[in-house]
Amino acid sequence: MCMFFAEVTMLLKAIGQVLFLRPYVNDFSTEWVLTSVTLLTLGSVFTTFLGETISELKLGNGTSLLIFTSIISYLPASFGRTVAEGFQAGNYVGLLTIILSFFFLVLGIVYVQEAERKIPLNYASRYSSRAGGPQRSAYLPFKLQFGNCRLFQSIFFSLH
Repeated sequence: MCMFFAEVTMLLKAIGQVLFLRPYVNDFSTEWVLTSVTLLTLGSVFTTFLGETISELKLGNGTSLLIFTSIISYLPASFGRTVAEGFQAGNYVGLLTIILSFFFLVLGIVYVQEAERKIPLNYASRYSSRAGGPQRSAYLPFKLQFGNCRLFQSIFFSLH
C-alpha cells in the first residue's frame, strides 16, 4: 500500500511541477506536458528503486546515501563561493559564523544519530544477599530507528 501511495504522490507532484512551469514555457502543449510528467515520474521511481537496491545489498540506507551524495556533490562549490564572497565583502565575522554553524550542525546531527538510551535491566538471579544490590549492571541499548516508507523517498528526491 505504501508503494502505491508513493507512486501516486510522485505522479501528482510531477503534474504540479509541470503546471507550475506553464508561464515559463513557450511551447506549452499536451505533448510537452505528457513527456515532462512521464520523465519526472519515471525519474522519481528510478531513484526510489536505486535507493531500495542499495538497501537490499546491505550497503547502507540507500535513500540516505543518495541524499547524502547529492548534498555532498554541491558542497565544495557552495563552500568555495561562500568563502570567496565573504573575503570580497570583508565580512570575516559572518564567514566565521557560517563555518562554526556548519561545524556545530554536523556535530549535532552525529550526536542525535548515534544517541543510545541505556535501559537498565534487573534480574532476580543477579542479586546477592551480602552486597544488597545487583552484582553487575546490565542494560538494554535502545536506538531511534526511522521509518522506511517510499513516501519519505519521493519527498526528498523531488527537492532537486
